[in-house]
Amino acid sequence: MFASCPSTMNSQPEMPAKRQRVVKQKIVQQ
Repeated sequence: MFASCPSTMNSQPEMPAKRQRVVKQKIVQQ
């Protein structure tokens, strides 16, 4: 799902912000 993040950014402007937070949380967990 994260691989398609850049693609969804163009069609869904609000999603990237939430996904970026999730990505940061996952990075912190790792």
